[in-house]
Amino acid sequence: MAKDYEDKMDNMVSEETDMEHLAGVIKSEMDDAKDFIHQVGAERAESTEYYLGEQPAGTSSMQSEFVSTDVRDSVLFMLPSIMRTFFGTKKIVEFVPHGPEDIQVAEQQTNYVNYIIQEKNQGFQVLYDAFKDALVRKTGFVKVFWDDSISASTSEYTDLDPISYQALTLDPNVEIVKESVTMETITQVDPLSGEEVTQEIPAKYDLTIRRVKAKDQVCIESIPPEEVLISRNARDLESASYVAHRMIKSVSDLVAMGYDQDEIEQYATQSSSAVDPEAFEEVEARNPFDNMIYPDRNDSGAKDVLYVEHYLFYDFDG
Repeated sequence: MAKDYEDKMDNMVSEETDMEHLAGVIKSEMDDAKDFIHQVGAERAESTEYYLGEQPAGTSSMQSEFVSTDVRDSVLFMLPSIMRTFFGTKKIVEFVPHGPEDIQVAEQQTNYVNYIIQEKNQGFQVLYDAFKDALVRKTGFVKVFWDDSISASTSEYTDLDPISYQALTLDPNVEIVKESVTMETITQVDPLSGEEVTQEIPAKYDLTIRRVKAKDQVCIESIPPEEVLISRNARDLESASYVAHRMIKSVSDLVAMGYDQDEIEQYATQSSSAVDPEAFEEVEARNPFDNMIYPDRNDSGAKDVLYVEHYLFYDFDG
């Protein structure tokens, strides 16, 4: 018994040590990637200013104030042709069968993927934003993930009949918040005794319900380049030793994703759109009206948290 307890404690200490080492590796990789991206971010900010017609700035009072918009004109000229390549037909993606036995499966895959891109997501806008980022800022990112976050909505119903009430409350995603019943008195004749029986039955219902439902769908989003970190020696995302996605999320968003609210509120701050204060130059170039002044809200759910997803190769179990 004592031997089992000692082995269990040794395993717990070992796992805790491994987690501390992993946290140190992540911090080291993140710091190095941030230093690299800050260098690239200055070039992106300059490219964005050229696109907006804000560069080059005048250096002399004798210099002409005319600014050419060749960069913006070229980008806007190229975008329609690029988008037409993908959205010129009804099918953005088409799977080709290798043999007669694959025809039905290929058709289903084609229909499903096109449905996900165009119906369940704003595929046109996502790819437009990514292509524009690539043309202006040299890099465009598209993120595809399975969204299992939970959304809650509250609804009120009045004068529901018993059948509608039963159909509504049988939904496993529905939780009754408030309920009031209007009873109706009816008189019936008992067929066995022949006597009149008076009883009250529900006639109308007034309900306030909360419907909690998981999204459970594929999500496709375009990501601003300044939110992405990548190791300086990376050649592509697949083989990169470290990749991270930094984003600002509200406390409510993280709770919907399954995080503990009390723990998240410890890291919450007032609203801020900057994922990295040192990268403010790049953020400001994208959004010149971001003056870092935000409304002061008292509700904790609206406070923001810097949320980072880390992806790295690490030999955890040896």
